[in-house]
Formats: sequence, C-alpha cells, structure tokens
Amino acid sequence: MLKLTQPTLAVTGNLRWTLTGVVYAEWLLSPRPNGHERPSDRREVVKDHRDLFTDIPETILTTVVAPLDVASIAARLTATARTDSQHSIGSFLQRHPDYTVEASAQLNAIELQARPPHERIMWLSVPLCGPSRTGDLPSDFIPSDKHREQFDALADEIRRKIPASFAPTAVNATQMHWLWDRAHTRGLALDHTAADPSAPRPFPHNRTTTTRRGRIRGFRLSGELDETLATDDRKRRTLTRAIKTYYTDSELAPSYQQFLVVDDFATRMPWPGVADQIFAVLNHFEGAGIDFTIHTRKRDRSEALAANARALRQLSEQMDERSDEVSFAQNFLVHRGQQLAQYDNHLESRPSETEIQFCPIIAISAPSFEELEDRSREVIRTFNSTGVKLVAPYGAQAELWAASQPGYPETRARSDYTHFMPTDTFACFMPVTAPQIGDDSGPLIATNRLSGFHEPVHFDLLGATERDKSASFAMTGDLGSGKSVALKVISGMVVDLSGQVFAVDRSKLGEYLLFAQAVANAVVIDPANPTYTMDLLRVLPTADAAERILPVLMRLFQIKSGSPEAALLSDLIEPNYRARHRIRGLPDLVNHTIALARDHTTNTPAIETLAGQLRFWSQRTYARALFADDLHPLPLDAPMVVLRTHRLQLPAEEEQPADDPTKLFGEVIYALYATIAREALFASQARFGLLVLDEALHLTRSVVGQSIISEFVVDGRKHNAAIGIASQDPAHFGRFRRLIPTLFMFRQSDEVLAADSLKMASEDAAADHLVQQMTRFSPGECFMKDLKQRLGSVKIALPAHPDRARAVLTTPTREAIA
Repeated sequence: MLKLTQPTLAVTGNLRWTLTGVVYAEWLLSPRPNGHERPSDRREVVKDHRDLFTDIPETILTTVVAPLDVASIAARLTATARTDSQHSIGSFLQRHPDYTVEASAQLNAIELQARPPHERIMWLSVPLCGPSRTGDLPSDFIPSDKHREQFDALADEIRRKIPASFAPTAVNATQMHWLWDRAHTRGLALDHTAADPSAPRPFPHNRTTTTRRGRIRGFRLSGELDETLATDDRKRRTLTRAIKTYYTDSELAPSYQQFLVVDDFATRMPWPGVADQIFAVLNHFEGAGIDFTIHTRKRDRSEALAANARALRQLSEQMDERSDEVSFAQNFLVHRGQQLAQYDNHLESRPSETEIQFCPIIAISAPSFEELEDRSREVIRTFNSTGVKLVAPYGAQAELWAASQPGYPETRARSDYTHFMPTDTFACFMPVTAPQIGDDSGPLIATNRLSGFHEPVHFDLLGATERDKSASFAMTGDLGSGKSVALKVISGMVVDLSGQVFAVDRSKLGEYLLFAQAVANAVVIDPANPTYTMDLLRVLPTADAAERILPVLMRLFQIKSGSPEAALLSDLIEPNYRARHRIRGLPDLVNHTIALARDHTTNTPAIETLAGQLRFWSQRTYARALFADDLHPLPLDAPMVVLRTHRLQLPAEEEQPADDPTKLFGEVIYALYATIAREALFASQARFGLLVLDEALHLTRSVVGQSIISEFVVDGRKHNAAIGIASQDPAHFGRFRRLIPTLFMFRQSDEVLAADSLKMASEDAAADHLVQQMTRFSPGECFMKDLKQRLGSVKIALPAHPDRARAVLTTPTREAIA
C-alpha cells in the first residue's frame, strides 16, 4: 500500500501552491472543433495548437471525462428566451407551456438513460516557477499577499499567450477539489444514474470561490493507492501493472486504474484521418470515460539542432564500431541515422520551428480489475492498428497516477516515456479538440453521434436572426431517411416557442395532418377541396396584394412581361381601380373583365385574351381555391398553416407545365402559397416565422418560387423569418445550394447523390469514407452543418413527450383522409 502526499497546499484564484514550492496557473480551455470540417479549417486548429505549445515553455494538459449536469442542459434549454431578456426564466416557461412540457420530458429522459451524456474537460496547468531551493514547504503554508501579486502577474502573462480561440477560463478551488476527487474515483458507476451515491459528480462549471484556502481546509488527505488485489482464496497479489485507489474515510467502492504510455510512434501518421484522431478515439470506448494527460516542454530550434548533432555523432561512432557486421543491429543504426538526418533537415529548413518534448499518459479505469484488463486490452489493440504502441510500465503505475494531474514533481516513469518531435508535427495531434455541432443553447433536436459522449445537440433556430445570421436550412435524403420527421420536430419547436409555421404537405397520407392538429390550432387547406380561398386580393388586406399576385397570375395565364396583356392585368388589379369598380377578388375580376370584353367600347385584343384566360380558369373545378366566391379568406394568424397538395397534378422534373393545365395550376399553387407565407411571415418581426417545403423542386423550378426562396434566404433575418426546404436530390436547390447555411444530409443510397449532398457543405466534405457512411445511415441519422460551419454526424431525437412523439410519427390511414 502506498500513500502519496496530497501536493496542494493552498489555492488563490487560479493559482495552485504545491508542497515542492512550484506554483501552477490553471485554466479551462474550450476545445476546438474536430469533426468533418474542411482541411483549411482544420489547419487553423493545428496552427492554434502550434501557437499554444510554442509560446508556453512547459504545460500539463489534463483532460477528464465528466457527466453533463442536467441542470446545465436545462439552463441551455431556457436560454432560448433571447427576446425575453426582461422576463425571468419562470415567466418564459409560463408563457410557453408546450415547450416547457417537452423540455421537462427531454430532461427526464436524459436522467434515465443507461449512459447519460458526458463531456471532456480540458484543463491546462502551467508551472510559473521551479521547486523551492530550501526543500518542501511546510504543510501549514499560506502564500503572502506579495507572493500572490507576483504570481498573479506571471499568470496574466501566460494567459495572454494562450490563443484566444481556446477561450481560457480561470479555474477555482472548487474545481481543483473536483479534479482531485476524480483522480481517486474515475471509472466508478459511469453507467448508473446520478441517484447512485458512487456516481461521478458533474464538473462544477459555474461555481466560483475567491476564498484563500489552506491545506487543512482544502483537499481530502485520505486518498490512498493500493497495489494489491484480494483474490477469491483471500490471498493478495501485487498489481504490478495497475493500482487500486479509494478514500479510507468513505464507503465508495475502490477504483481500479491502469496507466498506459506510448512506447513508440509510427514513423509517419497521415493527417487528417489518423494523427488528429489519436486522442479523439479515446471518446469511443464503452464503459468508464478515458482520461489522458500530456506533459510538454518546449526546446528552441538551436538547442534541438545541437542535441541532434550530438546524437548523429554518437550514432556515427557506433556505426564505425559495427562497420564489419551484417546484422539487425547494423540495419537499425542505419535506419536511425536516416531518421535523425531527416529530423535535422526539417529543423534546418524551418527557422521558426521548435521542438517539443512530450509524454502522453492514458488513464484506463473500471470498477473491477477484470473489467480494467478488458478495457485496457481494447485500447491497446486500437492504438496498435494506427501504428502507436502503448504499454503499461511494470511497477510505475503509482508514479504515472501522480503524473496524471498537476502538482507532483517529475517522475522517472514520465522521463522514460517522453518523446520529442517538431512542434508543428505534434500540433497535428490536436489534443484540445472535440467534435462539436449545433448551438450553445436552444431546443434539443438531436444527439451528437461523432463525439462518443451522446451530448444533446441544441438548435437555436429562433435565435439565429438575432445573431444576424440566416436561420434558413435545407435537408436532403432518400425516401424514409427521416427528413419529414426532422421537419416536423423543428416545426413543433417553432410553434411551441410562439412562432408561426407555413408548411406544404405533399404526401398522399398527410404526414402533417395529425401533427399540425396536435401541436396547434392549425389551419389545413386542400386546394382540390378548399375550405378557404387563396385569392391574394382577398387574403391580403394591403396594397401589396396586387403587386404580389401579378407574377402569379402572369405565370398562370402564360402572359409575358411587357406584353399588352400584362399591362392590362396590372391596371385591372391596381388598388384604386379595384376600389372604383368594387372588385373585391378574383371572382369579381372575372365578371368585370368578361363585361369589358362584351362592351364594344372597351373591347381590345388584350381584353379578349385576358377575359378568355380568366373565364377558362374560373371554370376549372380544381381552381376553386382561387375563383370560388363562397370561401372565407385563408387566416394568416394561425400558429400553423398547412397546404395539402396530394391531389394536385404537378409536373415531373423534365416536363413543361404549360403543356398541361392541371400541372401548370399545381405549380402556380406552390408559388402562390409561398407568396402568402412570405407576406404573413414577414409582416411581424416580433414573431418568428418558418416556411417548410418538402420536394423543393416544385418551388425552385419557377421564377416566382426562386424569388420567394431568395427573399427568405437573403432577407429573412431582417424579418425574423426563415425557410426550411427538403429534397431527395440536392440539385433541386439550384443556386441556393451555397446560400443556405445550415444543412441536414440524411441517408442517400445512391453514392452520386450522397457525394452531391456532401458537396453542399464543401467540396472537401465529399470524401469517400463520408459518402460510404451516408449510404449506411439509419433513419434519423444525418450529417449536420451548423452556423459555425462545423460538420458532424447527429441523430435526430424524437420528442420525449409521448403525445408529441405520436404526432411526429403518426401518419393518417388512407381511409381517414379519403
């Protein structure tokens, strides 16, 4: 049994005062993205790492896995109340009861998961001085005000050297205590609920303390390391390659831990794809989270070249001594000489390069020794496949345990497994990264599949416009891949937050019918059997009605811009003209134009043509939504308005709709509905509006439709509105492929369509392995590109509340909608 002295004597601010006299300044770092971003974006992440480890001579990077605090998830859920800054969270929840019900159900489901979501904490410790020359400090040491001022200034100098992209946040005593406890209890009950007393505590992100703490009032001193294992026959055997940790004053079960170090790296590891995933792969093992620590020390280029020259001279002498041999040893020396020469050339050719000496330590943990052996074996095998050899040094486990946290002096085990390489090469490992996706707050719509930690993905659609961003999004995917479910999940989210949704339901079985009725007092209109008119002259009470309906009618009547018929139609629907002749809508316009054509004093070829078109379309039974005079105007203030187009004839991709009146009318109805939605959703900036369109081709193929989409994508943020469009083929988005910022790319069984979908995110994204992954997605799984241009894989989460989940998944039967 070994008892290691707890090294922390006092904590002031983010300074750790240790037994040996070394003072550490410590920060939490925000991880940089490490998903499927473009190589250019990833090179920026590499540069950030290079700057970090070049500018700071010595660091200890400690990364630990912790369960996400449900309270912090709840805070991010309610942080969607951006426009409610004058109100309390309670007031916000009262005014959005449906959102509150769903959010509560989501939080409850998260707490009951067998493996709840976790996060990796990135903790940077920097020694500000060397050990005390007079030996260890006394246990009752408390730093003086002068010492605190001196080291606070040194810490501030270090903080300014940390790249701003890492957003360093000073740690505090409470968090340092948490890290100490984590070192003793890692691996315990990570698969259990928080009600289990042995479950790990979430990281205390928001707890602050300014009180100076001495050793007696600080860290627990009862932690012990045991290197023996009790067997079934009550004998004890030594754990030469593992340790057992526990608190002697606690009933918590012991934690079994093994520490792996790198014995050798592959000569060359490709980047991206291998080097950048060396540490990221540690997130994807089942069971307890795997912590790792990296000790680094920078050596300037001149010192590295001098040391390399000495190594080359020694190697040359050894080769001379073995010049007459033909053996494995001689071949090894030749190979080693080639490596040193290449390394020397690398440093010589890069005047700004530095060398980094580093020691990675991987902490495997489990609640039993048998589980520990299994987990360790799996990790070693995985790393072997990448060309990295891991070992668990015999008899050095206690030293490596101490080296896996800040505060202890350097040990022999750490020195023995220290490696060196150019800093720019080491930076390609990108250890301070995480596959992040989604927004910092807002409703939950998915789980992060790429990170390995099952974190919830927030989608603050309603907050995008306030950040001066476009909230519009696009979806691609096969039939049955999950697009419609995702559209309904997002639509319900908008309605729950008092927004407004206009949606088009193309499906024969009415995918949106029951959903719309379940989430709001929805209005559903079927143009083939209408209960409301879509006549803009009656729907819109403003002068804009004439201007908006003109291009729609010109398309329907096949009238070209600038023609006499176009000019006449414009005059007839002009507000003042309609007021003088009591033309309330299209039915009145039909009668008025026919009367003009019959009057020889007003009849002209243009009037004859226009009257004929109006008479023709008013006689079509499928056009009653425009020309019937016994229908009420479509209400524009409903929380959700759904247009059912399953009975409309629509042109195929290669067809000209003008050749078939029914298909021409179907196309025009799409454009007309989008026009109505535009007017309704742009009218009030206080209420967020969303236009949802599946089968985007039916809108993008028309000039009017393209204009509407352009207005939503380009100007929607000014009006607090957005458009969500979906299609099986990304080509249907046309010129908007590059303009829509947020993308959801679901399963595509066709590899060409899969590649085209990924190219919407970037040309670099269409890599073969991502294309293959997309073809194997299960329903609901997709690649997501967020507003920060990050690309990751997620799984859309069904609503947690049973009623809402049934509404999203339920499709009416054919009999119910006949």
